[in-house]
Parts: sequence; C-alpha cells; structure tokens
Amino acid sequence: MPLSQKNRFSTGCLYLALLAGGMESVQAQPPITRIPFESSEPGSVAVGFAWRWGDSPYVDVDDIGSIYGNNSSDLVPLYLYEGKRLFAHGTEAGIHMLPDRPVRVDLIARYRLDRLEVEASEFYAGMSDRKQSLDGGVALTLEQPWGTVAFTAVSDLLARHNGEELDLTYLLPLEYGRWTFTPSASLVYQSRDLTDYYFGVSDSEARVDRPAYRPDSALFWRAGLNTSYQLSRNLQLFANVSYTALDETVQDSPLTDRDNLFASFVGGSYTLGNALPKPGEKGTWSYRINAGYTGEATFAKTHTGDLRRYKDLDSSMAGFTIGKLFNDGRRADLWGRISVNRHFQDGYQKDFFEYVAYVMAMGSGYAPWSDRELFRYGFGFGISYAERIPYAERIKQIRHGDEVSHWLNYLEAQVDFPLQNLFGKRAPRDCYIGLSLVHRSGIFGGSDMLGNTDGGSEIVTGHIECKR
Repeated sequence: MPLSQKNRFSTGCLYLALLAGGMESVQAQPPITRIPFESSEPGSVAVGFAWRWGDSPYVDVDDIGSIYGNNSSDLVPLYLYEGKRLFAHGTEAGIHMLPDRPVRVDLIARYRLDRLEVEASEFYAGMSDRKQSLDGGVALTLEQPWGTVAFTAVSDLLARHNGEELDLTYLLPLEYGRWTFTPSASLVYQSRDLTDYYFGVSDSEARVDRPAYRPDSALFWRAGLNTSYQLSRNLQLFANVSYTALDETVQDSPLTDRDNLFASFVGGSYTLGNALPKPGEKGTWSYRINAGYTGEATFAKTHTGDLRRYKDLDSSMAGFTIGKLFNDGRRADLWGRISVNRHFQDGYQKDFFEYVAYVMAMGSGYAPWSDRELFRYGFGFGISYAERIPYAERIKQIRHGDEVSHWLNYLEAQVDFPLQNLFGKRAPRDCYIGLSLVHRSGIFGGSDMLGNTDGGSEIVTGHIECKR
C-alpha cells in the first residue's frame, strides 16, 4: 500500500477511535440528503419528494441528471418511517441497535448516487458504466448542546465498487421559530477501490486521449447548509446545499474536469400518522387476498371501466396484504400496508415474487340519514420491488426504447362492498368484497432510484378483505 494511502486510512481509523467513546442521537445520513424527520416520535410515518441538482465531476457531463430521461436533476421519492428499532429516511434505512443508550449505534444501508453513463459522450466510448450502488455499515452519533458529531463507516453491498468510505461530520442545528438552520462540515475518506471504480481507467479502456489511470485513496472535505421550515403540524419543507472540494487523486483522473462540486437537495415531507398504538390502545389490522390479470389500459383508464386483458400477454397475479390503521380520520382512514404478490408469467419467464410497502387513504359511503356503510373507496401509493421485471413492462419499455427497473413506484385503487349488505347478517362482519387496480411505474422517468423508468404495468384484481 502506498504511504499516502496508509496515512489516509490511518487518519480514518483514528476518527473512528475518537468517536467510539460515546454517541447519543441518530444522525447517519450525509448532510446533503438529510431530511428533517429523524426527531419524529417512534412510529411516525411520512411520505414526500425531493429534487436533487448538482455538478458532475466527469468530462462532457454538466450535471447529475440521467441521459435516459434527458434530465438535469434527479427526483427522489421519500418513504419515511421512524420506529423503535427500524427506520427509513429516504435514501437510507437501517436498525437502531442501541436506541436508548449513551452510545447510539445504527446498522445502515445507504443508496450511493454516484455514477457515470458512458453513453453521455463519445469521450467514453469503449468504457463500462460506473453504476450507483448500495452501501452498508455502522453509524455512531454524539449530540451535545455545542452541536452534533456523526461518524459512519460503510462498504459496498452490491460488489460494484468494492470499496469503503469513512465520514466524519459536525453539524450545528440553530432553531428560530419554525425555521431550523444547520451548517455542517465533513471530512470524508474513500478507499482506493472506490475511487478506482468511479475515476480509474483500466488498460483495456485506455486510449491516446484517455490514458490508463489508477487513483489512490481520497481524503477530502465538504461543507453545507441545511434549512427546514415547519409549514404545519404535518408538513415540512427543506432545502439543503453543499460544496465539495475533490481530492487531487480524483482531479488528476482523465475522466474529470472539475476540482469542486456544488449540490442541492430540495423537497418536502408530510407526516401521515403513527404506526404504533398508544398505551392501552388496541391497533386495528386488516387482511386481504386478491388475484387477477394484467390489464391493457392505463391506470387512469381502468377507473373509467376499461378492464380489458393485455392483448400481448396472458399473465396473472395473486397476493396477500396486511394492513395497519395509522389514523382514524373523520373523512378518511389512513392505513399502512405490506403486500407479497406472486406473478405468474405464463411461460414467458419464470414466475416471481413482488414485495410492496404503501399507505392508503380509505373513505366510506353511507346510506342517507343512517350510519349504514354502503361501500369503501381507497387510493394508495408506495414502493414496489419485483424479483424479476414483469414481462408486460419489458414489452412496453422495449417498444419505447426506455429503461426497466426492479424498484418502481406503486399505485393502487380499491373499491369494495360489505359482505353483510350482499349476503345478510350471516356473512362475516367487517369483511368486504371488491375490485383492486394495481399499478407499477417510474415517476416520469426522472428518478435514479427507480431506474429512470417511465412506463410500467397494470393489474386488475378481485379481492376479499377483513378488518380485525
């Protein structure tokens, strides 16, 4: 190992040793993507969106937007949960290992947004893409009146860059009424494997104007300012900016033409309710089974009664859903739901499972001048992960020359009727039969986390659901 690399690695280890003495509050995310949600009470659930702008360090690439969606920015869907043990903070999720101790320790998984799309310029012809990845590791935090010190150590979970990163950050939250301003400063160490993946040029990729290059490990600093505004009890807005000074080993790469980077992260989140029952309160749960076929029409058109099967594919789906009541509202109830669906691909490819987490607003219609429930209507949205790309999505995306993704946005509409209204009082109470319309898609092709996918697939299903 070169001397400079040893010195940098030793420096990173020294920071880890200094911080291990005592941590207190969770503060793991990089400041630029930090969302003002970590201080929410355990059980809080929220959703939102953020837009990410920034400079790209690469030659002939002006910004961080994807060429596949012709975007200059990146749209990041935010699905947020702060539990007693589990948490999800947008681009990061994990487990609170020591949530109520002086030493606060989290295991984390964090989305790495770095990437290079070689189709962006002829300069990269003959090279391989540098892909985004998922890093995992440990986070420690110390929160004191004089500020917050956070340390994270992560490594690659997807075996793409196979590197490590150490991050030491100091933050100083300043509150003024509904406003919070948090200046920050970070010192970041990146291992040689990580810098080589994103900024190195192998012998097979080298040419006269792009010579072979093996960067060393990197040690650089970053400064930023996060702002947030509590617009209402449930709605928060935020705007974060940062400046990064790149290490010389990155600046010297033939792939880069910058020595510093500016970035911003702007958005908002809305707290929907609390997933944990209050002391002495019994939570309400729901259980649903549904099954159906791939639809031809778009999600919007299925609402008008267009329930045709997809003409190019005879595939189907069956699923099981568990729901938990978050908020018993006057006009609509708010539910959190988790689904496991099995997709049957009719021999086009192997059958596979899909996993969905989403929230649903559910309202009821009643008979005039009575409390007799006639029907329910619900609309939900969340995130879906499919073990394989549904064949209907492959067909649609190939036709348009677009990308596909295992992770996609999820929409669901549901209408159903009480069984007792249809079959009398002998039917089970609080059970319903009806129709569920399921939709997987990207967000206008503008989200890196959703593969910059534009289209998707629709499933028309029938269901039976009971509350307990």
